Amino acid sequence: SNHLYNITATIDIQKINEAIEKFKESYGRNPMELSQLVRAGFLDSLPKDLDGKEYIYDSQTGEVKTPTIPWKR
Repeated sequence: SNHLYNITATIDIQKINEAIEKFKESYGRNPMELSQLVRAGFLDSLPKDLDGKEYIYDSQTGEVKTPTIPWKR
């Protein structure tokens, strides 16, 4: 359901954002790609949305978004 998708995505994105902040504290910049969060030990693995897609990440802004517009799911 869209509601479950939104809840799961919110939790996942919060975890990713926390890892990005820890990465920035350690390295003074945003990671170039989310996989660096795993390699640096800030995440055990990269979460995917309920459809199995990877979250979209903009290394310039540090913004993480869902790969799907939830209301179009």
